[in-house]
Amino acid sequence: MNGGYQVKELDPAQLYSLLKETFFKGQVVIWFHGGGFSKGHKNEASDPQGLIKAISKFDQNLIWVSVNYPLGAFGWLTSPEYLKQGGVVFGGDLWDLTVMGESAGAAGILHHLTAWGGPSPYPPKDRGRPKFKRAILQSLAYFSLADDKQEDGIYKTFLGQVGAKDLAGLREADESLLQKASNNMTRHAVYGQFVFGPAMDETIIPYPPALSLKHGRAWPMDQVLVANNGDEGLLFTPPYNTRSDEAFRSYVAKVFPSMESKDLDYILEKYPVINTLQPRRDNVKRVKNALSEVAVLCNVNNTLKTFGTWNSKYVFNMKPSLHGLDVFFTFYNFTKGEYPAPDAKGEANAFALQTYLASWIAKAYWKDYEDLKALPELKPYENEVNKTNIIQFKGKPTLKPFTLDLVWTDAEVSGELDSWTGQQCDVWGDAPYWNSPADDFEYRVESHDDLK
Repeated sequence: MNGGYQVKELDPAQLYSLLKETFFKGQVVIWFHGGGFSKGHKNEASDPQGLIKAISKFDQNLIWVSVNYPLGAFGWLTSPEYLKQGGVVFGGDLWDLTVMGESAGAAGILHHLTAWGGPSPYPPKDRGRPKFKRAILQSLAYFSLADDKQEDGIYKTFLGQVGAKDLAGLREADESLLQKASNNMTRHAVYGQFVFGPAMDETIIPYPPALSLKHGRAWPMDQVLVANNGDEGLLFTPPYNTRSDEAFRSYVAKVFPSMESKDLDYILEKYPVINTLQPRRDNVKRVKNALSEVAVLCNVNNTLKTFGTWNSKYVFNMKPSLHGLDVFFTFYNFTKGEYPAPDAKGEANAFALQTYLASWIAKAYWKDYEDLKALPELKPYENEVNKTNIIQFKGKPTLKPFTLDLVWTDAEVSGELDSWTGQQCDVWGDAPYWNSPADDFEYRVESHDDLK
């Protein structure tokens, strides 16, 4: 309240009761952390004090809910036995709250937005509808598990690691042994991959979200705010063995083992070596670009296209602009002055980002507030041609003397026209890594024509 906040540890029942009691007293945001569905926790880089203070400037309160969720094999192991038991559908009212997530947290939200293949013309039409109306998706990153053989291989490998014969055996195994097996599989994954994550089950996740987005098969939202960093793919890019056409093709085949040879050739064609004078460097760059686009940028691009005209976007391009860097600015604590924004210009961009997020959450009209007047307007993405439609955070860092901390001596916030064309999103939007017959999706899309 008024920039201050209280912290409470609640179980799900207590949380539900609190939200019902306080629903009309402020904005409610539920935060889902990132970590490749394999690591992280609710308090990791998620101090909401700055956002709470920012939203108080709009004469509103913020109820911030940060949650843990099962990770690794504990949350995402897919087994034939489990799928046969069916999923669980949670009931409840459609609440006027905002969900917010970064990386895997945002990808989890995206899977809710595309769950069940979107609305159905058959009763119950609202089956699986998300119970929220607005979403903030920061760097929604995931590599789709869309291959039955890959999922089955992960399950059998996990059984072998634990020494169990089936799902019943896993349920009887010691928790420490399960944890060790889960961590071991993640540690030995293909570089940049995490093994576990949402998988196709023909029911709740009937299609890869990329394909659902391309065909507009998603649940309607009031508003969606999406974001990406300037260099999303570098953290996932192997620093070795990608310096030739053959190595690039081989790596993509490892990431997407069900991709057919003709599709691998097509991907190779779409990501050529441009700089023939420095082919090794350019080979690494094209791997980085491919991973950026399939894992993050095309998800951002197709989400903007799917959810209508009232969506907004920002690009966090403060160098090195790596995947996840904007999270530290989202939750920067001005009182503690912690890394990574210890200098004045870095703090100015942290203040601007928190102000943008708070105003969006508060549904504040831009020109009514002094803190917003000095900043470029966060506009709907689809507006007049040749007008600014994104907010871009820029900055070039230097190393602070005698430390490894970055200091942004050159930082600014600007409104710009989005320069990224998304030309490769037609390639990844077709989900060439999916091993289901192509006509299966077309048939089910045609059955939804009355909802378009």
